[in-house]
Amino acid sequence: MDSTLGNEGCVRAQCIGCRVRWPRFFSYLIWRYKQWQWLSRVPLVWCFRNKEQQWQPFEMKNQAILWQSYNEPQHPYYSHECHIRDRAIESGREVVRVVVQEHVAFSMHPDWSEPIVYEVQLCHAPPRRHRPIRRFWKWRSHGNGAKVKDEALLAEQHDRSGK
Repeated sequence: MDSTLGNEGCVRAQCIGCRVRWPRFFSYLIWRYKQWQWLSRVPLVWCFRNKEQQWQPFEMKNQAILWQSYNEPQHPYYSHECHIRDRAIESGREVVRVVVQEHVAFSMHPDWSEPIVYEVQLCHAPPRRHRPIRRFWKWRSHGNGAKVKDEALLAEQHDRSGK
């Protein structure tokens, strides 16, 4: 032991690699905790998707019907199903039969050879900034000059072609 440095009873157990990894690990834990907090605050909504689509939420009037069907008590001979019309499915023209416990929805029409099958799931509502339709509508409604720019370009092209 080197008594001149005063480290007689000191044991060095920490390695150099641990000093590098611990801050990243703690930042990852903080990120996971914040994600968990966000998920616990975000409401759950019923969503559907076709094979090619992304998850889309049902309309608010249909959300209430689906929650009511989901919360009904279990019965062995009764399937929890409801019939709804949603504007996002076939523009609201067809009645959609949703079997909530099986997470499946069917859209039937007499002229079709087979029904269109949708997958139904309970998802977290996307934050407002991630809703593209609302963002597009908001962008257009605030009048950021998109229509004015298009009209100005058309007028410019018309002037150039006339000269």
